[in-house]
Amino acid sequence: MNKKPNREKPERLTTEEVEAALHAALRDEGRLFPTTDEEIAALEESLDLTDVPTPNVNGFLAKLRKQRESRVVAMPTREAVKAAAENLATAARNGKDIRGEVRQKMDELRRRYEQENNSSSDGTR
Repeated sequence: MNKKPNREKPERLTTEEVEAALHAALRDEGRLFPTTDEEIAALEESLDLTDVPTPNVNGFLAKLRKQRESRVVAMPTREAVKAAAENLATAARNGKDIRGEVRQKMDELRRRYEQENNSSSDGTR
C-alpha cells in the first residue's frame, strides 16, 4: 500500500485565517482567555457549572487569619542578637580565640569610636 505524496501546491492561507486558527487553537488549549463580552458569554454558555461547589468564603477567610496569626515571629532580644553575633564571629575565626595583641587593638579602636560618637552626639567634636 504505497501512498503517493501530494505534489500539488497547497492553498496559501491568508494572515487572517492563520491568526483565527492560532486563536482557536490557543483558546481550545486553555492558553488564551476571553477578552470580549461575546467571548465571555460564549464561554459561560459552554461550561456546565452545576457540579462546581460554591466556595465557603467565611471559612476561607478564617483559615487565612489563622495562618497569619501562626506565622508571627517574636523579635529576638538584645542578648540573643549579641550571642548570635558572637557565635558568628567565632565561626569566622574557625573557633579559634583572638590573640591578645589583636584584642587590645580592637578594644582601643572601639574605645576611640565610642568616644568620638559620644562627643559628636553632644554637639561637640
